[in-house]
Amino acid sequence: MCDRIKKGLNGELDEPRYGFPFAGDNNFLFDEIKVIDKPKLARWYCPIDNNSPPSKDKCRLTTWIDRADNTKTKTKIFGFAPTNFVLEPPQSAWIELPH
Repeated sequence: MCDRIKKGLNGELDEPRYGFPFAGDNNFLFDEIKVIDKPKLARWYCPIDNNSPPSKDKCRLTTWIDRADNTKTKTKIFGFAPTNFVLEPPQSAWIELPH
């Protein structure tokens, strides 16, 4: 995956692509993108059971916005306290998005 990102940023990816790297909002445009050879450890937030009671260490995040039908927009509850510092996201951090 990292090789594809580097090739894409350098204009060397041999498949048609459109647009700029997406940062989660169309208002965020990058001034500069640098490839880090030695990645740092990070904390990853993981979804938790939607039936858990509300508390100050949890938050609801939108995971999918259906612009054609807002009733199909998806949210999940995530643990507010992140995991320990790791290099790769844990399997529990991944969520499945609608098609």
